[in-house]
Amino acid sequence: GSFCAVRTRYDRFPLDNRAGLCYTKHKSYKFCGNEAADLTNTVILIAYAAMLLIMSAAAFVLFGRDKRMSAKGTAVRVREKTLLAVTVYGGALGALLGRICFRHKTQKLYFSIVILTALVLQMAVLALLLLVEGGLLP
Repeated sequence: GSFCAVRTRYDRFPLDNRAGLCYTKHKSYKFCGNEAADLTNTVILIAYAAMLLIMSAAAFVLFGRDKRMSAKGTAVRVREKTLLAVTVYGGALGALLGRICFRHKTQKLYFSIVILTALVLQMAVLALLLLVEGGLLP
């Protein structure tokens, strides 16, 4: 964090260097410098990680449900399009774990390709966001 650009007698020091919060003469807090951008990066990282967790949980549950329906011989199943869509839109880790745990869709090559490709891309984006958050990338 940085000190406030405009200093008053009330702005003796930033209250929180990580967030760059300063006490203003109006007895309120404000962001100083690029801390608003840093906060935005943090929010994006948290939102992306939460989305990955939610979609992975959904993929895991869907793979389990489809396997259970498959074992029962039920005509109504989870569509392959749905399984692949949830995988691509953030659920690659859950799809991979569900596939392994439930031994489901293991013979289908395109499932292997889609799941592994999506997993690599999702983890690369997460790593990039972590590097930006950690200050290793601009």
